[in-house]
Amino acid sequence: MRRTFSSLVQAFLLLLTLSLALAFAAEAQASALWLAAVTLAAALKTRIVLARYLGLDAAPGALAGFFAATFLVLALVAGSILVFPTPIHQARGNAHLVATTGAPGANE
Repeated sequence: MRRTFSSLVQAFLLLLTLSLALAFAAEAQASALWLAAVTLAAALKTRIVLARYLGLDAAPGALAGFFAATFLVLALVAGSILVFPTPIHQARGNAHLVATTGAPGANE
């Protein structure tokens, strides 16, 4: 199936819009709802790239398999974020400990 220029431009604009939405979501307060929204937006971006840019809409079985694999990875990452949360202020607050403890390469 041959891609038309307009369908690729539409896909690009949709990917750009989703990327902007993800950028704004990253600045928002972290919560399980935001994490779900970001994960679903990333999954939608994955499906667009697989279907339109790689042409897998012509092979539905391959599209389903690749999308399932990438969605599984996204779900594992999102689940690990929920199970092992690290507050941003805590991670930034501990950064000075590495520089003051004489860790290798800290003072270079």
